[in-house]
Amino acid sequence: MRRWWWVSAASGVLLGLAFPPMDLPWPVVPIAIAGWFLSTHNVSLRTALWRSLAFAMGFYLVLLQWLLVVGVDAWILLALLQSLYFLLVAVVRNRVRVLLLPAIAGAWVLQDWLRDHAPNTAFGWGQLAFAKIDAPWSFTAQFGGQAVSTAVAAATGVALGMVFVGEFARRMIALGTLILAIALPFLIPAPTVAPRGTDRIALVQAGVDHIGLGFLGDRRSVLYRHRDLTVRELKNTEALAVLWPENASDADPFTDALAATAIRDAATAAGRPILLGAVIDPLDGRKNVALRALPGVTTFETVYQKQRLVPLGEYLPFRGFISTITDRVEFLPRDFVPGNDAGDVRFGGHQFGIVICFEIADESLVERTMSAGASALIVQTNNATYAGRGQSEQQLRISQLRARSLGIPVYVISTNGPTAVINERGEVEERVAEGDTGVILTALKARS
Repeated sequence: MRRWWWVSAASGVLLGLAFPPMDLPWPVVPIAIAGWFLSTHNVSLRTALWRSLAFAMGFYLVLLQWLLVVGVDAWILLALLQSLYFLLVAVVRNRVRVLLLPAIAGAWVLQDWLRDHAPNTAFGWGQLAFAKIDAPWSFTAQFGGQAVSTAVAAATGVALGMVFVGEFARRMIALGTLILAIALPFLIPAPTVAPRGTDRIALVQAGVDHIGLGFLGDRRSVLYRHRDLTVRELKNTEALAVLWPENASDADPFTDALAATAIRDAATAAGRPILLGAVIDPLDGRKNVALRALPGVTTFETVYQKQRLVPLGEYLPFRGFISTITDRVEFLPRDFVPGNDAGDVRFGGHQFGIVICFEIADESLVERTMSAGASALIVQTNNATYAGRGQSEQQLRISQLRARSLGIPVYVISTNGPTAVINERGEVEERVAEGDTGVILTALKARS
């Protein structure tokens, strides 16, 4: 019936509304999944595929609406590419007859993994685990990361749908599964938050002059804003280090004397090391890196080179083909060069892992980063391009899940916000809101 097409599409839209910026309460997630499940009940494979595509497109068009700042074509194309992976779940839904609930949950996790690792177009945004940190299934992340959390979220929605169809015995089993999933927070203890010591670090969010694509022309102005706020608020600070965001300097401080001087002036005024994100352009290719600047030292140390580059942002997949249909290649005339090594930095007796921006969505990369012995994670990011459209809050939610799954504090430093301190439970303890400027001085965990 035609109305089920609309139910499926509307369910996808509802699922998208569970993510920021609308951020509807967590029960809408299983309700949306149940809507898709019911719309694909007892239909042909062809119908299941089309209705599932409508569901996925409704979801991704809402989730990725922040891409409209780049263009309608980019928004629709990325939504369509992501939606195609969901057809795997549709096939499982239509063909599996035994243990359907765990089969769908497993297929959902698999399609997320495929989206996140596909050559040239890898993009793991929008996994169910990223939707809510207060949802029952988020508590399972500490036992298996985002895959377990996503599987439980999918199973919760499918169980809700199964309550309304099928044999009585299966409906009762589904109801029991649903009750168990919702009761998870009462059965699983939350991670313990470690006591805080006397050592502190400073997180600086100095803002940008322009948002949207206009940010691309700021270059030194963003750097000067961070220098000025650091000098004004953190002169001779007692913090172990000062953290600046990704793209704090889009002018290469190894070749740009004005940029180098601004960074040195800030480090000298603070009297402490500064960790900053910079775009550098040596002979072997353009790189997105984290640099450490020490007071009184004229050179800078590259402590991390971003490994997971963003398609259409830091490299252009299928560049030859795309250049024949659009002039947007002018925004990215050359691809960035990815790094190979995990990032870490030590301040005082504390070791931190480092990832940059979208890398926080790559669970395996984050785990490799933390395996070197770090006890906390630094996430340097720049969300100014998508300011006011929910993308930054979506990314912050992923950082919260990482904190929860690994049981570590996470420090998010953004150009335009939000900048935040997240504890081991995934709770935001301190933040500078998007669009504001400010400094967070936060105490580190007592143990190193």
